[in-house]
Amino acid sequence: MLDTVQVMGTTTDNNGKFVLEVNAGEDTRAPRKFVLECSYIGYEPIGMSLTISDNINLGTIEMNEASTVLSEVVVEGDAVIQKVDRQILLPNKEQLGASSDGMSLLQNLQIPRIVVNPADNTVKTLANQDVQLRINGIEASNSEVMAINPKDVIRIEYHDQPGMRYNGVAAVINYIIRHRNTGAQT
Repeated sequence: MLDTVQVMGTTTDNNGKFVLEVNAGEDTRAPRKFVLECSYIGYEPIGMSLTISDNINLGTIEMNEASTVLSEVVVEGDAVIQKVDRQILLPNKEQLGASSDGMSLLQNLQIPRIVVNPADNTVKTLANQDVQLRINGIEASNSEVMAINPKDVIRIEYHDQPGMRYNGVAAVINYIIRHRNTGAQT
């Protein structure tokens, strides 16, 4: 059994080339045995036995990509996306699962400055001002919002300063849902 001792290490240049100078011992005429180990992130390490008595060129050393089997990967993003004129709220699984309708989903989202009264299913601002409800951009009643299946909600858009575009209401909440034909009938 051979004792292994790391003699020297090196790194490659940008093209993968390297030079490794090894002191072959006192008797430079006698060949010595070495093991060259190459490793790089994302590749399987390789080792090769070398007998060195003089300068050698190893040519190209090809390494195989390492493959790693991963379990489930979960990518999470920010639940609130700030836009210039509104906030986009993306309900998570827990909020959707804990909601029985569109109104309870709104309550579970806990939007700042919005108060949902579950007793009479009204939505107001903290200053007790009216909030306009919409489904896919169409003005909707409280009962229509209550008829929304939370699992159909893609996102909720919250306009906290809607201006005159929405008849001067203090805030607008627009449910964007999967069924494009759902919404208030005009």
